[in-house]
Amino acid sequence: MTIAIGIDAGRVKLAGGRVDIDTGSIGDRRVMDSRPSRGADVVLRDVVGLARGLGRDAIGIGIAVPETTDERGRVTSATHWDWRDVDVAETFEGLAAVRFMPRAYAGARGEARLGAGVDHASFLFIDADLDLDAVLVEDGRPRLESLASLRDPALADVASGAAIAATTGEPSARHAVAREAHRAIVASAAQALGQAAAAAAAESGASRVVLGGTLGLDETFGALVVSAIAEAGGPDAVAAGLGENAIIIGAALAASYA
Repeated sequence: MTIAIGIDAGRVKLAGGRVDIDTGSIGDRRVMDSRPSRGADVVLRDVVGLARGLGRDAIGIGIAVPETTDERGRVTSATHWDWRDVDVAETFEGLAAVRFMPRAYAGARGEARLGAGVDHASFLFIDADLDLDAVLVEDGRPRLESLASLRDPALADVASGAAIAATTGEPSARHAVAREAHRAIVASAAQALGQAAAAAAAESGASRVVLGGTLGLDETFGALVVSAIAEAGGPDAVAAGLGENAIIIGAALAASYA
């Protein structure tokens, strides 16, 4: 059994576990609040503590973040917290090699290897959460290049979890989805996301759309998006096969280069 650590450093929670990179099984899964308002240094300290708690025997540590990264696995944006100048070797001293990556990239990696993207040469992975992001996978490898139709700020202003919560006045998008009073707003958001996903699939040649993230995995919202994709002439669309663990597993796989 070869173990890598995968950590999903989201805006709401930090989740991590010890991942068997051959099977995707997760051992010692841990979850804690992230609360970015405490400051980037505090959140980073929690991530380091989580990594240390998960063990020093891992072959790599993958950390998925709600930011952009470069091909070397360094954070390049500071939308939610600023880790651009983190000295990785010093910060994670004594642990396995660390690689940062966007959350959508990690989810796509997991789904390509062990989830709903298996046997699909090209597919889109959409991370529909507080933020909205997407990655194109070709021949099993996620690409960091932009998908313009899915990374349009105007789309995020309508279809992201943060936008839905703000528009409805609910504490989260899932609360909004669950309330009949917000049906029209939720349906409009799902329609916009589905149409954008269909356009991105046509643009890229993807044969499947895989929905991940808290909002994307919501049964009601996901069904609305799948329906909208079909109506727009898009390809087959399904929920992430690895469910809420897709990002943790994918981060571990990417860190191990499996």
